[in-house]
Parts: sequence; C-alpha cells; structure tokens
Amino acid sequence: MLACADLTHHPALCVMGMPTPHVNPFRVLITGVGSLVGTGILDALEGRRDGLFVIGTSFGADAPGVYRCDQAFFTRHSEGEDFEAEVEAIIARTQPDVVIPGRDPDITVLARLAERLPALRAMVGGTSAAVLFADKLATFEFARSEGLPVVATRLATDGPITPPAIVKPRFGSGSVGVRILLNRAQVEAVCQEEDAILQPLIGPAPQMPDVTVGWPLFWQCLPARQGGVQGLILPDGSVGPSFAFEVTHEAGKVARQWAVEDDELTTLGQGYLRAIGSAGWRGPANIACVHSGSEWLCLELNGRFTGGTAARTAMGYDEVGIAINAWAGEDVVPARAPTMVREAVMQPAVSVVAAADRDSFLSQGFWP
Repeated sequence: MLACADLTHHPALCVMGMPTPHVNPFRVLITGVGSLVGTGILDALEGRRDGLFVIGTSFGADAPGVYRCDQAFFTRHSEGEDFEAEVEAIIARTQPDVVIPGRDPDITVLARLAERLPALRAMVGGTSAAVLFADKLATFEFARSEGLPVVATRLATDGPITPPAIVKPRFGSGSVGVRILLNRAQVEAVCQEEDAILQPLIGPAPQMPDVTVGWPLFWQCLPARQGGVQGLILPDGSVGPSFAFEVTHEAGKVARQWAVEDDELTTLGQGYLRAIGSAGWRGPANIACVHSGSEWLCLELNGRFTGGTAARTAMGYDEVGIAINAWAGEDVVPARAPTMVREAVMQPAVSVVAAADRDSFLSQGFWP
C-alpha cells in the first residue's frame, strides 16, 4: 500500500481536509468514468447505488460522468507508465473493493497493477490475457489456436491480400486509423506500414460517392451485418451469464441494438468466453462479430463493458449489477424489475457540467 507521502506525482491527493469516503458501502472504482463506457456503467447503476460508493478517474474535466460519482480524481495522463502510477496512487488512497476498466488503455494498466498488487481486485485478468484484447494479431492467433471462427488477419508487412480489404492499427481502439482499401494499388501501398494489420472487407464494397463535383459533407461506409455476445468471466474463472445481440452503426457508433435468439452466435460467444476464461481473464468480455453471409465470425475482442451496456441493461441483461455482485460476494446492487424490452435505440443525451465543478476538479485534482 502507498502512503500519502508516496503520492508526490499527484500532490492533490494529499490535500488536508479532502472528503473521506464512506466506510460501509461496497467501493467501486471506475477508471475513465467520463468515457462512453463509463457513462454506460453509471447509467446501468442509476437508482441502485444505495449499497455502493462510486469512485471515478478521468483525464478530462468536461465529461458529465465525473460529477455523477461520489468521488472522482483527475489524472494528468491517459496511458503509459505515468498514468499507471497515478492510478496506483488513487487506488492506494481510496481502497476500492473492485476496479472496473472504462477504456481500452486501462485494461493493460490494471492487469499490470493486479499482478504487482495481490490485494487489488479488478475486473481484468493477467497481462498475458489482457494482450488478447489489445493486440488484434494476438486475437486472431488465439482464436485459430482454439479452433474458433475469426476474420482472417495478417500483418500488412507480410504482403498484400485481395481487395476490398481493411487496414487498421495492430494496437488501437475506437476505429481510429481504420481505412477501406478498394484496389490492389491501395493494398500494396499499406504493406510498408509497421504495426498495421490487413483483413478482408466482410460484406459488399461500399458505394463510393461521386466526387467529380466535390465531396459530400457527410458520408459513411455502412458495415455488413454485425452482432456480438457480451459475457462475464466470474472471479473463480467460470463463465457467467451472457447476452447475444445484433447492432447497426452510424458514424462508427451503435445506433440500434436488439436481442437475438441465434444459436450459432450464442455458441460462438460461449466458445470464446470459455477460452479467454481458461487463458486467465476475469471480468466482462465482449465478442464483436460480423456475418460473412454464410457464418458469424469474430471481428475483435473487448475486455470491458461497452457503449451498448446501458441498452443491454434496459433489455434485461444486468451485466454491471451481475458483475459487481459477483465480486462483492453478495447482492450489493439490487436486481432490476423484469422487462419485455428487446430492442434499444441509442440517442445522445443532453448533460450539463457546472463551470465551478469543472474548475474545482482541475485545480484540486479531485471532486467534490
């Protein structure tokens, strides 16, 4: 455990008179609480937090999720060793009962911390399991070794594939750097890119706009049929409840999500959940899939809750409550009422951040 004197890289955590958290509630720390995932976790718990004390971290001060926490901490970094040191200091100060990653970079950081700090309980596995979510080539190789359906993936430097194709960073998230390659010249050009991977484009090639008179202000590539399975690896390594769904996307974000009774998709998801549990993962897991026209294939793995968490909760899959109760060993989050809802439409919500709260968060390093 780090003493307050050890927190020299974040002196705001040692300010005298700082609020002392409650002792009795189950203490949940959500890293990256201002992210889309963090917001979804908070939404899923709305109205059911009497038995919880929710703590958050954020490297931005404009996210409304920060001010929905019982206590929040500002981090000056968002990844790397400096960020890991900040998170470790916050954990030492707040003593959470469980830590939940809210962003992709948090997964590896928490996995490293969990290996160094035996008392830390976090919804992650070890670093060898965490790499399956961070490295898209490792995801592919793992799936092939387990005999699981997966989109073919190779390093761009290993040579071209037949277009249409997709090139994306080997390490990365949020669709940043993803490009569609429509011809051989484009594919050959990216074969010089280090740490890039190539995958076939699943589904029809996009209809390119006529740019002879200029580019349209808004244009997007509509993806093929997409779906997935959200599941949970319990603390003892067993596979918990899961939920199969399909989605549509607009501008890279989920626009609509609905529950499905699809034996093939469910079986694929269960196979991945068992495999990553055996590999040492503990916590939420998302198997994102695409349909080739003849079968479901895994496109990527995510070791966290997702932007669709609140929607699935509304459809009756209480993924956050189930996970927290599993780590607590008791029902600290009450069950939601049964629902007949089987489809959810995602729409942006209007939230307000008070300037005084934002300024206080930035100047003090914590809130309230």
